[in-house]
Amino acid sequence: MLKRLLILLPIITVLLFAIAFGANNPQSVTVNLLFVQKQLTVAELMAYFLAIGIGLGLLMMLLSNWKWRIKASRAEKKLQRLQKDSTDSAC
Repeated sequence: MLKRLLILLPIITVLLFAIAFGANNPQSVTVNLLFVQKQLTVAELMAYFLAIGIGLGLLMMLLSNWKWRIKASRAEKKLQRLQKDSTDSAC
């Protein structure tokens, strides 16, 4: 229960700050993409960058997790092979 609270508390805090920031910054900015020019509020722009950052962070975390699972699987197979070789040579 405490672990979930420690995870949710910073997320809720960031969201509350984002809502307060958006309410206090209704200014509009022009964003020039490659072929498109858009008018966005500062809060929308910050939300987009936050979403992109979270997405990239999750992608990097998943790739790292995948890499470590592959390494662990290879190590486990090697360990099983070495244990099998040691039991075969002992007999």
